[in-house]
Amino acid sequence: MKYRRDIDGLRAVAVVPVILFHGGFSLFSGGFVGVDVFFVISGYLITTILLSDMEAGTYSLVRFYERRARRILPALFLVMAACIPFAWAWMLQTQLKDFFESLTVTSLFSSNFLFYSESDYFAAVAEEKPLLHTWSLAVEEQYYLLFPPLLAVAMRWGRRVALWFILVCAIASIAYATFGNLEPEGRFFLTHTRIWELLVGSLCAYVMLYHPPKGNALWAAIGLGLIVFAIFAFSHDTPYPVFAIPPVAGTALIILFATPDSMTARILSMRAFVGIGLISFSAYLWHQPLFAFARIKSVVFPDPWLMALLAVLSLVLAAVSWRYVEQPFRGAPARLLPSRRGIFGASLAGILAFVLVGYYGHEKDGFPDREIIRNLSQPMIDARYERFRTWDVLTGEVPARFDLADFGEDTGKANVLLVGDSHSKGLFNAIYQNPDLFPNVNIRQISMNFGCYEHANDKAELEACLEEFLSISATLLAKTTHVVFAARWHRPGRLNIMANVPAMLQDRGIKMYLAGQNVEYDTEAPVMIHEIARDIRFDGKMAFPRQRTNKKFYSERSELALNMAPELQQIAQAHNMTYLDRYALVCDDTVQECSGITPDGKAVSYDYGHWTLAGSKYFGQIMAERNWLPVP
Repeated sequence: MKYRRDIDGLRAVAVVPVILFHGGFSLFSGGFVGVDVFFVISGYLITTILLSDMEAGTYSLVRFYERRARRILPALFLVMAACIPFAWAWMLQTQLKDFFESLTVTSLFSSNFLFYSESDYFAAVAEEKPLLHTWSLAVEEQYYLLFPPLLAVAMRWGRRVALWFILVCAIASIAYATFGNLEPEGRFFLTHTRIWELLVGSLCAYVMLYHPPKGNALWAAIGLGLIVFAIFAFSHDTPYPVFAIPPVAGTALIILFATPDSMTARILSMRAFVGIGLISFSAYLWHQPLFAFARIKSVVFPDPWLMALLAVLSLVLAAVSWRYVEQPFRGAPARLLPSRRGIFGASLAGILAFVLVGYYGHEKDGFPDREIIRNLSQPMIDARYERFRTWDVLTGEVPARFDLADFGEDTGKANVLLVGDSHSKGLFNAIYQNPDLFPNVNIRQISMNFGCYEHANDKAELEACLEEFLSISATLLAKTTHVVFAARWHRPGRLNIMANVPAMLQDRGIKMYLAGQNVEYDTEAPVMIHEIARDIRFDGKMAFPRQRTNKKFYSERSELALNMAPELQQIAQAHNMTYLDRYALVCDDTVQECSGITPDGKAVSYDYGHWTLAGSKYFGQIMAERNWLPVP
């Protein structure tokens, strides 16, 4: 097989954008398409080798897998082993448990199935998975497991049969990726929706061997242009397989039409491109663990300068591992483990070792007795206990639905009644715990029977719900001067209370406020406690240099706070109510950050969105500073 410098240069064009995309550099918003370039190159090179051996009568499946083992496993095992101590030191319990599971499936070249089942490739949580990028290795190895023997069978029937075999499989794969009944994650991760990209490379190999086209500098330049276009024009919102078509087509055009004297080949053959291309496999292996552990260790998104340094470090580590790990196992003969038995035995031993370590770590549930977890135990307990403490400020116990204390005697203060569901108690505590900041406010809370409104089928039933509320709250409403409505508004029935209640209260001369949707977390685990954990130093002491965490740690559910704001503002305007933006208390869109911990290091929420007492008091201080609840 004739060596082509431009193909090695093309590897650099593939790996550098992938690294910069994973580093969070928005200019390379489509850098992930570098993987698609790799797929085509891999399919081209492997099929060229296979077909050449078959034509020469030297084809050996055992020798093929020996080459794969020497090419992939030494560097992969090194990176996997290097991840373990950092995972142990910095990962939380669930993170470490998931890491050990990924260690097992990566060893068995099936990590694409795991990551398909766990999360979206572009989700924030995926950025903290050190072995996420091994999904593409899994796809390639599954392709290598099936394709060579099937191609050998097809070639026994002749070249034409082999061509049709490759072509039909490629068409079937892209057709299923485009029209199959699959969710986006399945289209992205699964082998049968990705194999067409490798098969395009296989088709290029067939054409170059049996019907080599004449060079065409224009087509080669168009090919490079398609790849560059995809890198800068696409983003995570571009669906698959749409985003894969330009880089796959572009790579094929370069393979088929870039002659050594063409401008495209001369550019790709430059020393810098070829040098990075030679170490591209190790660079691909190193970059994701570096970025993932940087994010895991940081309280907020790491600074761009740090991610840039880590990108450079990935190339440095790649050069070292290429020189001292990859190369000694390759060549004819190899300097390390030159015998076939030796490399197969070492490969099997390495796979078995990582499978056992991964299985043991997963079964041990992420080793909850580690120091990092022990340091978290009390804050976690405190956060869980907050679920009950947030109700008992007035009564000393968890109250019944409607029986919080009366306003008492006339004090000359504004009697503010908070009306809503469990998401209103945070606002109650924010004011009640800051009497010095709200000296003119006497606040009480009453929960509504939202189930009544949720299941009301017509206006008469809604009015019956209203009568129930008015009768139960009559004592409080008789003394109320201001009402604040606060709830998890996207839940069924919540907005129904706005149909008649405001008008009834307005007739009584009561001033009304409508509090918007609160921000929510992605799970019921106290995510901000996890953020606190990321700033635990090796001496076991907890430090809190920043009070805000990047908005990426909030789930898509928090977008409801923004999406519902216009509707809630319209309701407030229609009923002459003042709108209180609860989202703005927590998040600052100008810096894309949201409050996650208080100045003294307490979590602001005990679950997906209910405020702790500490969080309520903290947000109450912000409310006072902004005159968020203007009362006499």
